[in-house]
This record gives sequence, C-alpha cells and structure tokens, in this order.
Amino acid sequence: MRKLAFAAVLALAAGLAQPLKVAILWHQHQPPYENPLTGQYEGPWVRMHGVNSYPWMAEVLLEFPEIRVSFDYTSTLLKQIQDYLSGKAKDAYWRVSEKPTSALTPEERAFVVGRFFDINPRFVAESPRYQELLAKKNRGEAFGDQDLTDLRVLWNLLWINRDYIARDPGLQALRKKDRGFTQEDLNYVLKKHLELMATILPLHRKLWEEGRIDLLTTPYYHPILPILLDKEAIRESNPALALPKEPIAWLEDARWQVRSGKAYFQALFGKAPLGMWPPEGAVSQKAAELYAEEGIGFLVTDEAILGRSGFPVNPLTLTRPYRVEKDGRRVVLFFR
Repeated sequence: MRKLAFAAVLALAAGLAQPLKVAILWHQHQPPYENPLTGQYEGPWVRMHGVNSYPWMAEVLLEFPEIRVSFDYTSTLLKQIQDYLSGKAKDAYWRVSEKPTSALTPEERAFVVGRFFDINPRFVAESPRYQELLAKKNRGEAFGDQDLTDLRVLWNLLWINRDYIARDPGLQALRKKDRGFTQEDLNYVLKKHLELMATILPLHRKLWEEGRIDLLTTPYYHPILPILLDKEAIRESNPALALPKEPIAWLEDARWQVRSGKAYFQALFGKAPLGMWPPEGAVSQKAAELYAEEGIGFLVTDEAILGRSGFPVNPLTLTRPYRVEKDGRRVVLFFR
C-alpha cells in the first residue's frame, strides 16, 4: 500500500508545473534510561546519538540554507541531554569507560566484552583492531587489560560521527592509531562526547530563531494520551481487546503531560512550540480536543489513523490538513 501510494505521489508530481513540496519531520526520542531504584543511568543511547546524528543532522543544514525541515525533540530526550551536561548522567558504558582497566571488577570486564560491540558492524569492519577483538570474543578467548582498553576506546570513538572525527586532529590521530590505546586516550574521547552534546540545543535554537527549522515536542513522559483520557479509546483501534470494567481516566495527568512538555521545551528554547508529536502517533477525539485546549497549533500523526477516522487514504487526502475544534480553539492534524 505504501509503495502504491508513493508511486501515485510521483505520478501526481510529474504532472505539476511546480516542484513537489515535501515536509520533512525528524522524530528525535529516547526513553528514560535512569534507573528509578538506583538513580543511575543504564543505556547509553542518548549519548551515542548525541555524538553522532543529533548535532550532525542540524549542522548539515548550514550547508543548505534553502532547505527547511522540522525536528521533534521529546522532553525525555531533552532532559537526559541536560543531565549529561550537568554531570548527573553517567550511563553504565560511561562508568566502565572512565574506570582504569586494572580497577575493573570481573563483572565489569565481562560487561565490556559483552556490550562494547553494540555498534554498526560496518564500523567494526573499518578497524583491523576491532575485527581482531571481535574474532577473539567469538573464539571465547579471555581479554587482557590492553584488549579491554582498546575495545572501550574504539567503541566510544567510532560512535562519533565521522565528520567530527575528520575535523578533530586528536580524534583523527586515535582513529589512525587503531590500537595500543591508553586511559588518557579514552578520557579524551569521553571529553569530546560532552563537547559535542553541548552543541545540540544551542544549534537547534539558533536555526529555529532564524526560521531555518521548526521545532516540536511531545507530552512530557511520552504517554499514550488517549488512554490517559479514557481507556475505552483502546477499542477504537482494537475492539475485541478485553478491558477492565471499571472506568479509568486521568484527565488532569493528561493535561499535566501536555503542559509540562510545553513548559520544559520553552524553558530550554525560549518560546513555546507551535506543534506537538503525539507519542506513538496516538490520537483520539478527546486527545485532539485536549491539545487544542492547551494551545497546541498542530499535531503530526499516522495515515492509519486517518483511515480509521473514516477517510480514504491516498495522496490527495494525506497531503491536506484536518481541523479539530473545541470551544473556539482548534488544532490542525497532519497525517503522514
């Protein structure tokens, strides 16, 4: 169906006198990685994407001033970026990276061997030393101290966007060195991680203020808002699902989620966003009305919801806005 719809769009565009206008919206989201029981961060993925795609995707727009795109940054992602920069967040991978190899416990050494191949295999293939270490792991051989140091440096280094490595002499030197690393080398890479992450918000804010991009956000904890408002909303997508008989609704929680996401975004970027990305694209009539009540100008969701709302799904219906109104306030919906 998607291929047929895309072909129809191309056929439609071929007959137009003007170029086809395409709206590009990048959804940047990470779930919370802070362990509520320990207060420590576990997964490293805010950091790894924060030294790779998050800053780079905005920076590349500087080369194409005529291009306009939109980014959605969720509150949970924004909060974790700030936690890294303040020193609060140190994920499990960071903690075993900053620790001298000789001080690693047996459990930590096993963690490094087991998890520091969590990277695109093509980056492993570009490093002879990384390939050696992977082969050693696959043979079940023990890793010595130098093996563990090299593995930690390579993993942290090769997650960095190659454009950033190319422009930093220190990172370039480590990339060429490829083996025989020291703890000082590892500390240098970790320092560069924080420097790159520190550019994410200022660069996006600058581009937004210049009108080069638009920025959206989500309700604060990325909740499925229709279910918070009314559990019966589940039946709109799955009528046969068994649900509790008791009425369940958390209207004030849902309203808090929207208001808090909007307020946190405004505190970081200086003004409120016009649009929001509903978590998982989930919307209902009640949810759309709540967004309208809270002053959200537009939402971006999915074509499947348009179809379930009684509209035919085709290029013409997908490339137009839809309006939901409540008590004189309205929100516009776009379906991708």
